[in-house]
Amino acid sequence: MADPHTKKLRVPTRCFEIAAVGATVAADTDLHEDTRGQHIGTAGNITVEIGGSTLTVAVAGGVPFLGEFDRVLASGSTVTGVWALV
Repeated sequence: MADPHTKKLRVPTRCFEIAAVGATVAADTDLHEDTRGQHIGTAGNITVEIGGSTLTVAVAGGVPFLGEFDRVLASGSTVTGVWALV
């Protein structure tokens, strides 16, 4: 019997750029609810929602981060590429 706690991986249907390469984010970048994506950029903060609670996670530059999140990078961050898979 399959583990009832195992979630089936959601396959993204489209991909769009959140911030251009080399751009400095003027304000926290907001995404619509339940967006899943990957952070590929310089150090910054990602605000994630886990079980209804919000948690801000500091992410090192170039480190992939896959999960549901509201904000990709904090204001003032410079990115090398931030994409969201929806």
